[in-house]
Amino acid sequence: MDTWNHIYIILESAKRREQALKKQAEEESEKVEALRIVVSALTASTGWFGLNRTKFKSLIANAARQTPNSGPAAIRHSVFLAESTRILCGDAFERP
Repeated sequence: MDTWNHIYIILESAKRREQALKKQAEEESEKVEALRIVVSALTASTGWFGLNRTKFKSLIANAARQTPNSGPAAIRHSVFLAESTRILCGDAFERP
C-alpha cells in the first residue's frame, strides 16, 4: 500500500467519524431541547398546591403533538415519555 492510499483511507475514516459525531451532536441537542420543554411544563404546572398533574400532562401532550415523528427531532418523544413518567410516578427521587 502506498502512502497516498493510506492517507486517503485515513481521510475517509475521518470524514465518516465527523458525520457520526455531527449526528450525535444533533441528537443530543434535540434531547436538551426536549428536557427544556419538560422543565418548562413542570414549572408552568406547579403552583401553591403542588403539581397540577392534568395541566402538566396537557402541556407535554401538546409538545408531543408538535414534535415530528421522523427526523432528528423525533428523539424528543422518548425524552418526553421518560421524563414525564419520572415526574408523574415519583421516580425522580431515590427510594430507600
